[in-house]
Amino acid sequence: MKKTIKKLSTVLLALAMIANLSLSTGMKLYAEETEADQPAATESEETSAPKATKKPAEETSKPTEQKPEKTEESETESPKSSEKTEAETSKETEAAKETEEPAAKTPDETDKPAAETPDETDKPSADTPDETEIPDEPDESDADIPDETEESADKAPVESDKPEANEPETDKDSKKVPDESDSKESKNDFTYAEFSNIKIENGILSWDAMPGTEGYYLWIYSGENGCYWWDCEDPSVTSINLKKLIDIGIKSNNLSKQKNNTYTFELYAFGVSAHHEGSITYKSSAKPYKIGKISGVKYSGGKLSWKKYSGASKYTIAIEDFKGELRFSSNSYNFNNLIDKLIKDRTIYKRNSYRVYIYAYDKDDVYMAYWNGTIKYQSKATPCELPAINASINGDILSWDAYTGGGTVNYYNLRVVCPDQSWAYAGWGDGFNSSQRTCDLKEVIASLIDYGYIKEYSTYTLELTAINYDLDLPLAEWAGTYKYKEPNTLKASSKKASVKYNKKKNKTIKRTSVIKITDAGQGAITYKKVSGNSKITINANSGNITVKKKLKKKTYTIKVKVIAAGDDTTARLEKILTIKIKLK
Repeated sequence: MKKTIKKLSTVLLALAMIANLSLSTGMKLYAEETEADQPAATESEETSAPKATKKPAEETSKPTEQKPEKTEESETESPKSSEKTEAETSKETEAAKETEEPAAKTPDETDKPAAETPDETDKPSADTPDETEIPDEPDESDADIPDETEESADKAPVESDKPEANEPETDKDSKKVPDESDSKESKNDFTYAEFSNIKIENGILSWDAMPGTEGYYLWIYSGENGCYWWDCEDPSVTSINLKKLIDIGIKSNNLSKQKNNTYTFELYAFGVSAHHEGSITYKSSAKPYKIGKISGVKYSGGKLSWKKYSGASKYTIAIEDFKGELRFSSNSYNFNNLIDKLIKDRTIYKRNSYRVYIYAYDKDDVYMAYWNGTIKYQSKATPCELPAINASINGDILSWDAYTGGGTVNYYNLRVVCPDQSWAYAGWGDGFNSSQRTCDLKEVIASLIDYGYIKEYSTYTLELTAINYDLDLPLAEWAGTYKYKEPNTLKASSKKASVKYNKKKNKTIKRTSVIKITDAGQGAITYKKVSGNSKITINANSGNITVKKKLKKKTYTIKVKVIAAGDDTTARLEKILTIKIKLK
């Protein structure tokens, strides 16, 4: 039994020594091949393989010399077992040979003629895993990358010159390609033309005229947020007062005063893409304006006037529908004459009232103050006559013939005018294109009502005009009326009411005491307070009025809107009633 145990231990020791020798030999081969690859990191496998075959035959056969070395090692162990008989020793040697037979194939193959050795080197055996753990994929992947990626790899910072063997190629590319595109973008940025003889003297920026330009524009900056814009479409203008622009920018709240008094600017030229950057140091005494309110506005005898605003040297008036502003230096203007003229010229449409805006400016044209309000004026002026468009309404469809009387028609406008003179354009954008010849009025008006552009009425006035882009004026027109729905028959009137004062609780006034409905019309009736004391309210459904407690004794006036909703065939109708309530 002891002999059997000794025999097994000898065999196991021999196997362990064989495995240890195989590992050390493989590691040595790995180091040799790695050193051979280091001088040429981008060298392909086909280039490195022949180098390995040029080694001396004894080096190439190193992995195959495992058996003799192992045999020697096993022989060195034999003295330790000197007590064994010669027969036992021969049996142990045979057992060791049987165990080593799989590894014995390798030396047999390496004993083949030298002509066959390269083939075996090109095709590593499955029995030599150490060789497959040193693939040349990193070199091959580097060789397969396009030239532009190799350039970007040289330019972009990388953590290692050689990626790890297990790093996917897609990851490597994703690291390089964005850097390469970024560097290209930074290098291929648009190149501007240069201004010549550009200089600043006494705050005046000047330059030589840029050939082919259509004008110039300039940005002035104060810090990261503030900026002010100047432009000029006259190419002959080749200078600008930077100090004045800074003052204007500060007064208009576009620039902020800089502690170091330094402002940067950029000058551009239209059409030729010229560009210049610079800076100027200037201590401005300008102060930012706080936009004020124009006061004392009066409309009397057709004349509109107001109090002069301190520091203002000019004023402008803007009117609803009018595309532009009227500029003048005085603080009054004949409003009626202005409206009449604009109506005659077809610059604005006739209304019962007009939204008006007044603006005040200083000598540098910096906006200082404003006023806006509504002025009622029913002009008797008649718009100038225009050639007629041949149009007609058949049911709900409006149709018209193309206008060919002169000038280019770019589009047709259909204006829908309500009984209260409010209006809206039908169609979207610029109305109907020049080739369109019909319009569904029912559909168009319903859409304008849904979007809140107009209110629902029974009948509308229609104005169809042919428009030219360049003139921005009508070339021809047609006018007519269209019944959208049947009129609502709602009839309501108001009555006076008296309420006893009560400081402890609210008082309720029934609807029938203040509003008389003689015809309920069509659709549900609702009520809405339009104006009056905030402590007097009305119920939207019942119409009952509530007077809150502690209201002072006196007569109050409120306005209430009575609304009949209408239906599919009858229009909605609103009536505004004035109700007086006496609190006694």
